[in-house]
Amino acid sequence: MLPEIHSHTALGPLPAGTERRLAYVASQLEAVWLAHLLKESRGTEGGGLLGKSQGSKMFKELLDETLAQKMAERGVLGLAEALVRQHGPEKTSAVAALPELTKS
Repeated sequence: MLPEIHSHTALGPLPAGTERRLAYVASQLEAVWLAHLLKESRGTEGGGLLGKSQGSKMFKELLDETLAQKMAERGVLGLAEALVRQHGPEKTSAVAALPELTKS
């Protein structure tokens, strides 16, 4: 049996309907993965213009999260679309829901 899906997330309410929820969660997963990728790409970076202070570290993390969210909304990698196609019960309608759910 699948775990119960709550109607709210930290970012707000989940969309109604299984396909729309799958598209939303897939898009969020792509954003998390992209944020991790951006963060790790900074691993070899020196202090740069912002230095190595706690404030600059927080700024870089927020910047990475925002960039990742925007990249996922545009489907830069196509990870969300691939997940929806692989796991969606009604594959065509779930993939069609992706652009609608990621508009801001």
